[in-house]
Amino acid sequence: MKKLLLMMITLPSMVFATGWSFGYADVNFDDIGLGGVYGSYDWEVGENMSVESGIIFGTKDYAENGSYGGVSYAALAELDPSVFVKAKYHVNDTFFANISLGQIAGTGTVWACYTTCLSESVSDSDTDIGVGFGIKFGSGQFTVDSIADTLVVAVGYNF
Repeated sequence: MKKLLLMMITLPSMVFATGWSFGYADVNFDDIGLGGVYGSYDWEVGENMSVESGIIFGTKDYAENGSYGGVSYAALAELDPSVFVKAKYHVNDTFFANISLGQIAGTGTVWACYTTCLSESVSDSDTDIGVGFGIKFGSGQFTVDSIADTLVVAVGYNF
């Protein structure tokens, strides 16, 4: 009973606690630009240290079409839900540097037509480590992360 009461008291403070961020992230790899909205939570773990964990949901796809040697083609790349964790070192109140661990997931589909049409779709994800930095301004923040060959630039609002 005590555990249930404690959970009922602390759960609302965790749900509405400061540390939440929401924003838009541009995910660019191999000159393919995708975008998505993200949500994250930032925990302070030391005087100048924090850990942020979040998820990105794809909202901006990449599409290309054309023809080559009489064959018409179309290609589509989509950002699937992708997760990240950042260990941050806060240099001061406005600037931080971080090490990132991210799992970027996506789906690519290609259609080709000559006399008949064919299509192929592939989904894949990659988990890798990277580095980044961020700048806080008021309730907003701007971050840049390089995870393997993927550049993630994000603008968000901190609650």
